[in-house]
Amino acid sequence: MSTERLGVVPRTLWPPGMQCKKGAPNPLADTLAGDDRVLACLPPDRVRQLLRASGYVGNTSERRAEFLKRLGAASLRRRVSRGLLLES
Repeated sequence: MSTERLGVVPRTLWPPGMQCKKGAPNPLADTLAGDDRVLACLPPDRVRQLLRASGYVGNTSERRAEFLKRLGAASLRRRVSRGLLLES
């Protein structure tokens, strides 16, 4: 399955000029979880889990802080491994 499929399905659910509105049902997860081409790669429950936004919508500042913390730690490890910094 190509990523193109993931672009085609939403266009069939929301024709031009239409959009998914806050609080309105979102049929994308169920549609993809029932698509044979998607199911060849992932089980339906995993599709729904990956498309569940509740784990990341509304917590941008926390996710940004965690990302920067991880990025900083990775950068520090890389510098130490290259001998650019001494471990403390």
